[in-house]
Amino acid sequence: MLSFVLTGSVGRIIESGDETIIAVSSQRVLKSGGVTVEWVKSSVRCQLLRAKVARCLTAGDTVRIEGEVEPRRREIKGLIFYDVVFVAYWFETLDPPLFLSEAGAAP
Repeated sequence: MLSFVLTGSVGRIIESGDETIIAVSSQRVLKSGGVTVEWVKSSVRCQLLRAKVARCLTAGDTVRIEGEVEPRRREIKGLIFYDVVFVAYWFETLDPPLFLSEAGAAP
């Protein structure tokens, strides 16, 4: 099984049946110098971890999530699709990133 580590800002938390979905965004600097925002949806299935998410996380928090990449096969209208689910097994909240402009950039 493949594992993942994800660090970013919580955009949204959704309760959906027997899982909690955490949408996390992260900025990435492109070779051209531009910046892009990438989103990853992570699924929390463990009841204890879902309770911790409900208690500790809100939109805007900076978070580090670790878990496993789970393959998934599904059928929609006779077509078979293969994709993956990022299943979270652990998370921690982090201090928000400090930008040089906020810190009074040191020479």
